[in-house]
Amino acid sequence: MINSERGIAENASWWRTGLDWRAWTALTGLTLGLLLATSVRAGDLGAGLSGQISDHGLPVSGAIVTVDNGSFLGSVNTDGAGRFTFEQLRPGRYQFRASAHGYAVFERIVTVRANSGLNRIEVKDLIPADQQTVSVKELATRRMAQN
Repeated sequence: MINSERGIAENASWWRTGLDWRAWTALTGLTLGLLLATSVRAGDLGAGLSGQISDHGLPVSGAIVTVDNGSFLGSVNTDGAGRFTFEQLRPGRYQFRASAHGYAVFERIVTVRANSGLNRIEVKDLIPADQQTVSVKELATRRMAQN
């Protein structure tokens, strides 16, 4: 039944709560605004990063994988299949490192883009520590590229 003087439905649920229609409309608008703000804020997290660490096809379990962008440092261990996952990272560039007992540290810059889904990185050929060589020129070139 419609009250023609006020233009409101007398049996509406908001009517039964004791709120007038203006308060109900404001409360609904506020709730929707908060939900929208929360979903936009969640979008700022960018995406996840996952992958696998292996040595010539054999998974490397227990490797320590880290990502670092200067304000965030995250670390996970690979599972029995050499897999790892970072669920949510903010957009930006990260220093990616994988280290495992008996292997040289693998380092690389990765970029996480906003709302890009799950990024993947595969480290397929870790170098055994006793076969590692160091090039001062290569290290200097890498440092210059990072800056």
